Amino acid sequence: MISAAISEKGAPWEVLRRWMAGEFDLVISPRLLHELQTVLAREKFRRYLTYEDATEYVSWLHHGAEVVRDPAESVVRGAVEADPDDEYLVGLAGSLGGGDSYLVSVDRHLLDLPDRAVKDGEGRTLARILTPGAFLREIGQEANRG
Repeated sequence: MISAAISEKGAPWEVLRRWMAGEFDLVISPRLLHELQTVLAREKFRRYLTYEDATEYVSWLHHGAEVVRDPAESVVRGAVEADPDDEYLVGLAGSLGGGDSYLVSVDRHLLDLPDRAVKDGEGRTLARILTPGAFLREIGQEANRG
């Protein structure tokens, strides 16, 4: 979501555009919105967007996406040993249930998880972890099958 905020080019922007077109549901949590606001408020992003534009972008996501509760920390503790700050994202994706959920990210700590998947305690896949490009290919294939 950060890349899409600063450039209207590339796979992250295309993912955002396809969500705006209603091709899939975007699910976020208060913690994700807060992290996005915090990151986009950093001085290094001023060359791409103003602080006001960053705040407006986060507000737009908040009002347009489905906002769900943050996952309980105890549920996800230890899920991302390389970066515990990312564990809530795994919990968020896993809380959505069915195997047709995706966690779309360019974060190497998430993409390096076994099988690029969020799994329950019994090893069932709850969500797949995909890069924006891989996600676009996936939803393109689903559209071709449907």
